[in-house]
Amino acid sequence: MLFRSRGTSADANTNGIPDEVEAGCTNGGQTYTVELQAGPNYLANQLNRPGGNTVGNVLPGVPAGSSVSKWTGSGFDMNYFDPDFADWVNPAMTLNPGEGFVLNVPTAMTLTFAGCPNSPQFLAAATNGCALVANTTNAPARYEDLFGQPPSNCTTLTTYEGTNTQTYTYFNGRGWSPSEPVLGVGEPALVCATGPCLPVLSVQQSGTNAVLTWNNPNFHLQAAPALSGSPVWADVPGESPVTLPVGLTNLLFRLSNP
Repeated sequence: MLFRSRGTSADANTNGIPDEVEAGCTNGGQTYTVELQAGPNYLANQLNRPGGNTVGNVLPGVPAGSSVSKWTGSGFDMNYFDPDFADWVNPAMTLNPGEGFVLNVPTAMTLTFAGCPNSPQFLAAATNGCALVANTTNAPARYEDLFGQPPSNCTTLTTYEGTNTQTYTYFNGRGWSPSEPVLGVGEPALVCATGPCLPVLSVQQSGTNAVLTWNNPNFHLQAAPALSGSPVWADVPGESPVTLPVGLTNLLFRLSNP
């Protein structure tokens, strides 16, 4: 899914801003477009539609078979477009700036969001649980732009592009891993703060090698030939990922801190 912003001018003739949006916005309307693939698309409305941010106002003209899902904190609340009535089953559902949602469409299409610019405001940071959130205005955003404060230790932020996901984890004293996430225009993220995070060690075979990866850079890899008696654990040089040759001798691995 490609996110790109267009038409931030108030000139409806050159930027295709709907007349009702242009007339209903004191300082002029804005638009941005997203390219949707067939299937689920993670999106965010970052403008205020004149007449309210109900699903029908924000998503006019979606094809039959479309559905919208909003995160409730523990699952998704689903809404369906009914072609017989040319309306949504729950027309009162809102898609406000700051909220993420999933739009499922039967075919690839271009979707344009139009509305009045929204004043930036910070969201309430999750302290125990997850929230599907986005920037409250149509601009790229880091975590601090969303919440006005740094993340707590082991906070995760997951972005979605079709069936591809990327999860970023924040560690006190180390920052974000693998890198600091930046959300694009119209892009939401699932942000989770679920308390202490335990390291997870994964092993995958790549040809004649074993690739070991772990999710917490505050831990380092150790190896021992056996657990019987008093095992001797030795540090394995390097940070995640570590690639080791596969041999005939068994080795046991663990993560240690310090």
